[in-house]
Amino acid sequence: MSNMELSESIRNEIISQISNCQPEELTSVKEFIESMREVSESRIGEVTLCRIIQRLFARSVNEFFSAEHVSMQMTRERILRYRASTSPDRINLPIIDMSLDVAFDDVVASRRSIRDYLARPLSIESFSTLLKRSFGKNGCEDGYGIRDIPLYPYPSMGGLSSFDIGIVVQNVESIPCGYYRYDQVGHALEPIISGDMRLALQDVTFESEWLMYAPIIVVVVNNAHAFTWKYHTRGYRMAHIDVGAAIQSLYLSACSMELGCCAVAGFLDDSINGLLGYDGLDQYVSIIAGVGEPAIPLLARGAQR
Repeated sequence: MSNMELSESIRNEIISQISNCQPEELTSVKEFIESMREVSESRIGEVTLCRIIQRLFARSVNEFFSAEHVSMQMTRERILRYRASTSPDRINLPIIDMSLDVAFDDVVASRRSIRDYLARPLSIESFSTLLKRSFGKNGCEDGYGIRDIPLYPYPSMGGLSSFDIGIVVQNVESIPCGYYRYDQVGHALEPIISGDMRLALQDVTFESEWLMYAPIIVVVVNNAHAFTWKYHTRGYRMAHIDVGAAIQSLYLSACSMELGCCAVAGFLDDSINGLLGYDGLDQYVSIIAGVGEPAIPLLARGAQR
């Protein structure tokens, strides 16, 4: 098939797909086409998907000035996320001493991605402390017409915290293996999937065999319901900034406790979302991170540099 024939085939397929769109879907198609046209007219270079997406986000600022899109009404689902879990199956984590006897400069200087872990369980005290320091509620304030919106160790757009924290437990004292949602407000675990998930995770990640030996794997799950009611399309860009702030919180907390941590984006999106029970559109895995006691102590690593 010649290039001309291929182009004609693709054009006909696009026309066929558009002809089957519902009226409300055509607005999104129009935005995409307009963004593509703007990239082409810019003459910066090739029309690529990355550049089209950037234009989509740039154009989406107009949604803030459209009366039909303006809303300050938080969803009921999100309001419930700002309250401690009442699940009868929840596992309450121990209250821990949050005091820290380490200089911030030392933590920042020694922060590294660590993939080699000791083959022993992570203590329940270290596990609980890490989650609380990295992601747990550390204050509250009123906003959006409701009381006691939780504050966290990391910043987030509009104070909404646009993601959920999942934990794959592989080797932690007193906690059965499985996948849990971390209740950031009540400092507890909600069981989602029970059993050893190491082999299943190997099937949905790549070049990350070392994850099998991590006592825990933190899973950051973007939740569009947390931000689209306020930030609309632009919220997808901002949500990933939130994730970056939270992962840095995890890295620094782990390092302050002399634990190793390494974030991973090498996974098959549809497969990992299917494995963990997310739809892949409104709820989707953004990044995962292995955590454990480093095989070579962090101080020894520092001496080697």
